Amino acid sequence: MWLNILICAMFFLSALIKAPTYRNEHSIYIKTESIYSNRVASVKRIQNLFFCFGFLLLFILTAFRSINIGNDTRTYANLFNRICNEGLVLDTRYELGYVFLNYLVSLVTRNYQSFLILVAGFCYGTLFYFGEKYSKDKTLYLCLVYALVYTLFCNIMRQAIAMCILLFAFEGIKDKKFITSIIFIVIAALFHKVALIGFLFILFSKLKIGKKSVIVISIITFALAITGYIAQIFVSLDLLYVEYFTSVYVKSGTLAISFYILRNTAFLVIIALLLKEQIDKKDKKDLLLNNAVFSLIFMILALSVALFERVSLYFLLPLLIYMSNLFADSNKNWIGIVRIAIILVCLAFFVISTIFRPEWNYLFPYEFYK
Repeated sequence: MWLNILICAMFFLSALIKAPTYRNEHSIYIKTESIYSNRVASVKRIQNLFFCFGFLLLFILTAFRSINIGNDTRTYANLFNRICNEGLVLDTRYELGYVFLNYLVSLVTRNYQSFLILVAGFCYGTLFYFGEKYSKDKTLYLCLVYALVYTLFCNIMRQAIAMCILLFAFEGIKDKKFITSIIFIVIAALFHKVALIGFLFILFSKLKIGKKSVIVISIITFALAITGYIAQIFVSLDLLYVEYFTSVYVKSGTLAISFYILRNTAFLVIIALLLKEQIDKKDKKDLLLNNAVFSLIFMILALSVALFERVSLYFLLPLLIYMSNLFADSNKNWIGIVRIAIILVCLAFFVISTIFRPEWNYLFPYEFYK
């Protein structure tokens, strides 16, 4: 318990260091250009220190966790051990890319912990790379990664790999490199078939959704979710993962999903408000806003079938990076309060759910591998 609280406290304190790109820096701090420049350099050094140390800490907690940490860690360990003993096996429910990755690692070592280290290194390395390259508010980005992503990387390993690969697809779409994006989407699907949802990213770059459309779509989605019709549609069409629509996944985790819906709604509203300040790069604005819209829509559908929460998560990582930039670029008076409120709420929910609902993710009590 104390480990989670101490880490949250550290990340929260780091987030109090505002990004020096905030426009109100001039009106509050600047006396001379020299003083301002020195302060900016000092704040950037402190931010970079917290950023590097924070990601290193998350990597250690994820890579060197016990087999008892995470819902699916033991299940994935059984697959790895089976491949070590039998070689490349194809009669599994897992995607070919993930099975082949296990096989390649098994040729080098039979130690499953090495596999966890490799996956954690790739996932956090990818997030660190994109945060370092694009995020203008690294401490906010770091806090959100800990509160919203750390749990995922300890549980849904196949999807975690696919989500990180899709970040490169999102980057390609943003830069209008669509062929490159398609390649990354296909590679991601080799690790988790639901990653094919990444093709929506391409649609987002061409699609503009107005406020009225968002409201109408949300109402229709909510109606389909609470009436159960969405599950019936998928079952009747015999679509991907249809077995989950008739299992315990149909109704599970309503409390958590309700919070996620509120969180995604808040993200969407904040992004929409902050995007009004952006007068250029209209196509990139639409891409980000549509990403937030569909993240909310799929989370609402999770009220009917919890599996849709997994679909919604594919839109999460791009939001964390570019939403932090909107905060950094904004000059609205209320932005600092909202920034701290988001961090506090997300960190508080993470700690409370981890300690008082350990069955959701099995992160508490934490154990290092032995």
